[in-house]
Amino acid sequence: MTLTPQRVAQYLAPWIICLGGLWTLPVAAEPVLSDRVVESSDVETLHEEALELLQQGNSLEAFQLWQQELELRQELGIIPEIQALSRVGAIAWSEGELVTLRQIMARLDQIQGDVEGTDQETLQELGVAYQQLRSPQSAVGVYQKLLDLAIEDSNEEQQNTLLGQIAQTHLNWFDYPQAVAGYEGVLSFAQEQEDFLTQIQAYQQLAYSYEQMEEWEGAIATRLNLINLYDRLGQVNSIPKEQIAIAKHYETLGNLKTSAQLYEQAYLIAFEQQNLAYATEALQSLGILYNNQQKFPEALAVYRSLLGTQAQAYDAYGMMNTYERIAEIHSALDRREQALAALERGLKLAQHLNVRTEYYTELIQGLMNNE
Repeated sequence: MTLTPQRVAQYLAPWIICLGGLWTLPVAAEPVLSDRVVESSDVETLHEEALELLQQGNSLEAFQLWQQELELRQELGIIPEIQALSRVGAIAWSEGELVTLRQIMARLDQIQGDVEGTDQETLQELGVAYQQLRSPQSAVGVYQKLLDLAIEDSNEEQQNTLLGQIAQTHLNWFDYPQAVAGYEGVLSFAQEQEDFLTQIQAYQQLAYSYEQMEEWEGAIATRLNLINLYDRLGQVNSIPKEQIAIAKHYETLGNLKTSAQLYEQAYLIAFEQQNLAYATEALQSLGILYNNQQKFPEALAVYRSLLGTQAQAYDAYGMMNTYERIAEIHSALDRREQALAALERGLKLAQHLNVRTEYYTELIQGLMNNE
């Protein structure tokens, strides 16, 4: 729908007169707020019409309508205005409307400057709006104001929430050093409150942040603390996942002995808990570790255990791949018959699954031709 002078007149003033084709407010009787009642339903209609225009590819007129909507929203209260600024700002960001974005940011900054320092509802809405406009520093600044208020009010629940919001905002925008600092604050507060669920979440996010920075020692220490917490809480089933992650970090650091020990521990705990997915992952990683070091007897022993675990999990596809790994080791040791036997077992599974049959047939034929 095209933006016409009549439509502008409908929403902007009850008395508009036409003078030479130009639409102007009468000078002698400028309406005041009490004379001009803005209905939220009318403003919402502007938004819907703007969306239709945008879908039709007419972004210029769409954002002209949104500009009218935002002007009218100011008369409906500060919260509805901020929510509208947030919504339109998100659309402007996705459409690359930089001029509109700058205008909306300027208005949000103006509102923040005018708002009472204790107006928590408005500050919360501002934080959400800044997030929508991809302005993390502004959002964090608002959350910090709210955190200061929560500390003054001794509102522990609100403090916990805001610490998490600040840390998560840094994490969402890949500011990992600040995310680490933020989640350390979350963790410290959660420990004081004996909030174990939040402690677990904070440890997980801390470990992730360290890993994104490739600070393996920090990630290892964090996940070890998480294992200790799981142990205290009796959540043994959650331990193998952390042990596998730590083992991979030690492997990256070149501490292969410790890595192997952790993979073994993860397998034993996971298998005892019948957590076959992590038991399988631990054995697969351990087999690769031994194989890369050319510790073939140890690798074969691991793969045999892996076959048993995969059989228990009814993982025929995994067993097929494991037989191929076993065949590779036997081939490296010039054990042709054992390699052929392993490949034939892999082929049977491939035929059963109706996958990769030609691949295994070619492997067997190639090995036989090398006799």
